Amino acid sequence: MGIQSIVLVLSVLCLFSLVAAHSRCATKFGGEEHTIAFEKEMHQHMRQMKRASTGTPFQIRVAYIVVDYDTGAGTNIPDIRLDQQISQFNQAFSGALGGVDTYIRFTRNYTRRVTPSALGLKPLPYDSDYIDARLKPLTSYNPDLYLNFWVVPLEGLTLGYAVFPTFSGLDGLYSGSSPANRDGLVIDPTMVGSNTGANKANTVVSGITAVHEVGHYLGLRHIWGDGQGDENQYDTCGETDYCSDTPPANGPFYGCPATNGRSKTSCPGYPDAMITNYMDYSDDPCLNRFTQCQAGRMQVVLNKSPRRTGVYVGGFVSAASSLVSPLKFLLKLF
Repeated sequence: MGIQSIVLVLSVLCLFSLVAAHSRCATKFGGEEHTIAFEKEMHQHMRQMKRASTGTPFQIRVAYIVVDYDTGAGTNIPDIRLDQQISQFNQAFSGALGGVDTYIRFTRNYTRRVTPSALGLKPLPYDSDYIDARLKPLTSYNPDLYLNFWVVPLEGLTLGYAVFPTFSGLDGLYSGSSPANRDGLVIDPTMVGSNTGANKANTVVSGITAVHEVGHYLGLRHIWGDGQGDENQYDTCGETDYCSDTPPANGPFYGCPATNGRSKTSCPGYPDAMITNYMDYSDDPCLNRFTQCQAGRMQVVLNKSPRRTGVYVGGFVSAASSLVSPLKFLLKLF
């Protein structure tokens, strides 16, 4: 991925180490000025949201672009796993497994299977640079109306990545938008749907990598606020994800939570870190919730952000998710 994409598009790249799990997700934003401007706009719209509304949930249209191996080169993802992923989206975003109902749902509206040889591309797997420069321009499907979901065998330890939303016309932030044909998310096929077999996360897979990446696509940050560090040396208790209902966390959590006792990523003087939140890095079976504030942020993005306002039908702003507590540490920014 080029520097321009990292700085202007606010791309989110997720990685996972099978041995040390040092950098499952390495979020790259456009610097402090861009972050402050984006969060200022976000907070303004959250305050303006109606206390209640009528209508139906946001129904996001998903367009799958599946890159299969050429004959004999590898095993392709079965179609049933694509349907499973939609069901897993709807479970996660409805609060069926825990947390709040975000009033966001998903439908499968388009599927295209392609092969490298048919597109004139090199054999699989690919890295993000090659995907963004070569694959996406050839296969993108109307990203103004559909969430483009590329299922692509990825090089190395990459699980997937997504493109963060922007607000146009905002001082301090790229006033245009990312290239339309790069918008969406990319997930390795071993992490899509239900997969109890071999996969890059080396755990039971239940579609949570894609849930996490859609969270980024809709404006959510990691619960530890994306401060820097490694698995053993994080110091992020003073950082923020701009949601007051996710307690501060000292870096990401790996594996599955203990059944009792405080998480090692909890911050002194605060409630236990929410290591079951979809925007942490716990294993798939142990992630089960979005919060009220996170739901409100995603609804704002769907209502206001370019190439997010058209990807759904319906649209319901709930009283529960609009009554968002003040964003933590907001006054430190302004």
